[in-house]
Amino acid sequence: MRKTLSALAVLVALLCSNTLFAASPAQPKKYRTALLDRFLEYVQVDSQSQYGKFYGDWVMTEEVAKAGELLYQEISGILSKNNAKSSIHFSQDKYIYVHFPSNLPEGLQNVKVPVLGLSAHYDTTPEAPGKGIKPQVIKNYQGGKVVVNAQENIVLDPQTTDVYLNQLIGQTIVTSDGTTILGADDKAGTAIVVTTIQTLAENPNIPHGDLQFMLVPSEDVGLAAHRVETQYYKPEISFDFDGEVEGEISDESFTAKGFVVTLRGRAAHPSEAMAQQGVEVSEVLGTFLQQINQATDLKPNQSADREPYIRFPFGEIKKGDEAESVVLQGYARFFTEQEWERMKALVTNTIEHLNLAYGTQNEVVIDEACQYKNLADGRHPLTKSIIDKAARDAGVTPRYVTIRGGITPGMLNARHGISGMGVWTGQQRVHSVYEWLSEKDMFEAYSTALNIIHETLQQSLTEDKAKKDLKAALRSIKK
Repeated sequence: MRKTLSALAVLVALLCSNTLFAASPAQPKKYRTALLDRFLEYVQVDSQSQYGKFYGDWVMTEEVAKAGELLYQEISGILSKNNAKSSIHFSQDKYIYVHFPSNLPEGLQNVKVPVLGLSAHYDTTPEAPGKGIKPQVIKNYQGGKVVVNAQENIVLDPQTTDVYLNQLIGQTIVTSDGTTILGADDKAGTAIVVTTIQTLAENPNIPHGDLQFMLVPSEDVGLAAHRVETQYYKPEISFDFDGEVEGEISDESFTAKGFVVTLRGRAAHPSEAMAQQGVEVSEVLGTFLQQINQATDLKPNQSADREPYIRFPFGEIKKGDEAESVVLQGYARFFTEQEWERMKALVTNTIEHLNLAYGTQNEVVIDEACQYKNLADGRHPLTKSIIDKAARDAGVTPRYVTIRGGITPGMLNARHGISGMGVWTGQQRVHSVYEWLSEKDMFEAYSTALNIIHETLQQSLTEDKAKKDLKAALRSIKK
């Protein structure tokens, strides 16, 4: 009985503190160094994803597979070394899942704490050079331009393109050598998640509910959720660490759906095309794109903020017995169902027009399944209050942003109904050789991750039944 009461006393003390580390102030500094060292190590491991021919084609590069194996080995070693009460699973698709079961002491087992999930992706973008990354660490930044690569004239300028540098005087920043990306997207998030796992493994007295962690490949090609195994990752509240500047939290995002359009010509020998009523598929294609682009307010370069757009970036020519055909894969990005209905009508009406005008059998397949879904849809009601308090306790003022793109929580929401928010990591100028990282922002995000664990438990105790359980536990301690 004394053992149980002691555990409850520790729990109550920790729940009443502002941060998880209130009783041990030396730990943040220790883990801050480990966090940066881990990030610098990770970015030097090649892990570029690769696009398939069409969206949804699963391509696993050797580099990504190897990076996943190294991460799995590292995390397994951390858990084993500390004899942590946890489990780890490494799937054949290179997803890494870590589970810490609830460690609430006897007497609070009836408290309903939502399952919490924290995630990040460890692959990097294929859209810029990303092999052989050589990070450059600039400590105690004193202001002014940062010459990343003089020969290539790669410069960070706080007066124009990199104004956030003005807020980082005296801080540490990290760049690449200017010939590649840095890989902060999302090796910063990966370092945050792994360091959080390490912290829990080395400090088993930190109270928490059921915790699930996941590190994923293929996010930078839009497929982060495609091979998720929900028996290992199905949180009720989730946060993905894959964002930019301090305090920036992705609150809302595009929903993404798609089209597959097949356009057909009519075969004829070019010299007899008029007599044989031949139709070149290139003419059908040109007319289709022209009519789609007439909706100028739906063009990507004419939309901003919460405005939708539609585009057809992927195409493949196929030769048949009668004539060539072109298969186009297009996609729509929108915030409301009315916008989606308008884009569907635009495409289907255009196909009907082509069939009448050319007498060919053109067709469209509408993909109603989301590629990713608005982060705000279906989210647990405690999500925003948890991240708000967690960020503020880390000394950060949260800023909620709407993003014109898709991140892991949106992909998870579309395929598995796992909604959440995206959290900053300090990454800047991503998908380019100008990419850089604010070490301070990364550390504050790590501190926020720990506070999220604390707040998920703390705010669960606001329910009436939980309050009664806690009061009963306090009465037992007093006796």
